[in-house]
Amino acid sequence: MTGGHAPTATALPLGLVMKSQFALGVFAVLMGASILAQAGDASDFRPARRLSGTTPALPSINTIGSIEERLVLAVGPTGHVKVVAAAEATPGPSLVSPAVADWQFQPATESGAAVASRVLVAAIVRAPEFYDDTIPTTVPMDFTEPSSEIPFPTTITAPVYPPRAVTDAVAIVEVLVDPDGRVGAARLVNRADGFESAALSAARAWSFQPAQRNGRPVSAYAYLVFGFRRPV
Repeated sequence: MTGGHAPTATALPLGLVMKSQFALGVFAVLMGASILAQAGDASDFRPARRLSGTTPALPSINTIGSIEERLVLAVGPTGHVKVVAAAEATPGPSLVSPAVADWQFQPATESGAAVASRVLVAAIVRAPEFYDDTIPTTVPMDFTEPSSEIPFPTTITAPVYPPRAVTDAVAIVEVLVDPDGRVGAARLVNRADGFESAALSAARAWSFQPAQRNGRPVSAYAYLVFGFRRPV
């Protein structure tokens, strides 16, 4: 009977082994750099943030029902608002657009350079009633598809008129929307004595589809304008 021969390992030249190891090392470094660069596309982005501007006015006393608007501001690298576009709005003239057109922003930056970006401004003006369901509300109409660059509301909470308040007010709340779509921080950016708690409580209950940059979710600022009209 003829016995089989066990396979023997072929030794590679030392120089070839070292070259192979070096090539694998270079490949691993390049892959790691590529992954880090892709992650940096989102992590290097800093969103635009409001610095100053006019507070929107309330509608006339004869206006019935509540009003809602969701606007997309195109902010240039200088921080000026270039375009105001309505994504959704209650039919009728815009209350918010004339005011936000002159808002000034700290522009967004990417890798340290100022870049153009978009910012969401969402407004709810309460009906002049204590209870939300006593006067029918007109459903906002869709005008344009919201940009993926902005956080867009998925859960909306209207503010409650404070029981001890005796006047009208407009409160502007800045919210920082985290990459998971939740409100990470909220602060009032204008003076609205007696309405701060109601405005902040409502803002913190909102949730969003997060903004995206280069296909990745990023943090972004949004501005919620709450109009309070004294019940009649």
